[in-house]
Amino acid sequence: MADRRRKVSRKKRRRQLMIRRMIGLAGVLAAVVAAIALIIFASKAIGKGGNKDKADAVTEKSEETAVLSANVTVDGYKVSDYSRDQLKEMLLGAHPWSIVLSGNSGQIELDSPLASAIDSILDKAYSDVTNNSYVVELSDDAKNSVVASAVSLADSTFSDSVSSNNIMEYNEESGDFVFHDAAPRNVVDTESLGSAIRTILDSGSYEGNVSVTYNSVAADLKADDFKLIGKYVTHTTANKDRNVNVTLACKSVNGTILQPGQQFSYNECLGKRTEEKGYKPAGAYSNGEHVLELGGGVCQLSSTLYNAVFAANLQVDERTGHTYEPTYVTPGEDATVSYANPDFKFTNNTNGPVGIKVTFVDRTVTVQIFGLQTLEDGVTRKMRSEKTSDLDAPEPVYVENLAIVPGFELETKAAKLGSKWVTYEVLEKDGEVIKEEYLHTTSYKGEPATIERNSSGVYVAPGADPVVVDPNAAAGNGMANEEGN
Repeated sequence: MADRRRKVSRKKRRRQLMIRRMIGLAGVLAAVVAAIALIIFASKAIGKGGNKDKADAVTEKSEETAVLSANVTVDGYKVSDYSRDQLKEMLLGAHPWSIVLSGNSGQIELDSPLASAIDSILDKAYSDVTNNSYVVELSDDAKNSVVASAVSLADSTFSDSVSSNNIMEYNEESGDFVFHDAAPRNVVDTESLGSAIRTILDSGSYEGNVSVTYNSVAADLKADDFKLIGKYVTHTTANKDRNVNVTLACKSVNGTILQPGQQFSYNECLGKRTEEKGYKPAGAYSNGEHVLELGGGVCQLSSTLYNAVFAANLQVDERTGHTYEPTYVTPGEDATVSYANPDFKFTNNTNGPVGIKVTFVDRTVTVQIFGLQTLEDGVTRKMRSEKTSDLDAPEPVYVENLAIVPGFELETKAAKLGSKWVTYEVLEKDGEVIKEEYLHTTSYKGEPATIERNSSGVYVAPGADPVVVDPNAAAGNGMANEEGN
């Protein structure tokens, strides 16, 4: 019994010891788990704290940017509330532009510089870090630019021209030009105009209608100022139809008045040369060939006019030389025309009107130009041309003629060489050359020889029957001498 109790007691003690060991091990495990959990918690806590700090920093930066943008304004509009394009459109709407100048010949609305000015202001506002407030207004330089442009535009638009149209008139009955003193001119009062525009700009409203005022300026030109400034004369042939064409051309040009800056076109003045207008077929050149053409011969007047215009010191805009050497002016000093090209054009480059008088009497064409003298007193202007080289004539033109003995040729028209001419501008004063300067070079085609021949082998003598002829035999029996006579 006693032994039995001792065995039970030992088992009990073992179980208790085992339980205590397990409890100890569980405590250690619990402590380890707790430690691990503490470490994980601490790590998460640290991570959360870092993110919070970072978020707080971003928030602070956003709040700082928002404060800066909200404090930058243009005309009271917060830059932060609008895109640049939205704000520009709002500002343009808030500052309407309508400055109109009213003169005696109409109105002019000035262009607005506000878009450019607003762009400059927005460039500053959207890059501002100092919290400035901006106001839309034009700088002094911009205002001065507007005033200067407006004054110049008004003066050129509303002031009377240097000369009026009626100071030169053509009297058809007498065939002469009549000159008058120019009337006083109304010129824009640019000082008062500039002041009125500046007042509007300084007000900041940029709207207003300005009535242009004028000053009366004494007459620029007197009747005595107009003189014969250019003249040239040429002579025509006895061809009746050609002279009809020259007469019609002279009537078209005679009495023409060109205002300052106005261009003259020979083809526009004459128009198309037609039968309805009375033009006749006469000798002319077409694509380098001699042809009969309606209006043939009108180049005589264009060339005469060219020389008179040159003498008058007017601005020559377009001039073309003939295909072949002319006979009525020195080669190099001609001006060919054909409707619609080539044309002869020149511009009145003087400060007053120019009148053109043309007469055609006894086969003589005379062109006189009246206007303001632009050359010094005693100075004359003309052209001088010289031939610098001959050019080869084209290949001969052969014409078949059965009355020519086969094997022989008869030249019925001699070849004519072409030529190259150099033309100079010459100024003379009191008979002495004071200037000579290259003007242009003109080349003229030569003309081919015309040769008659008989390449058929059949000879037909006048009044005789055709005879078949051996060219070699014909050359030896004297028949060539007969035809040569």
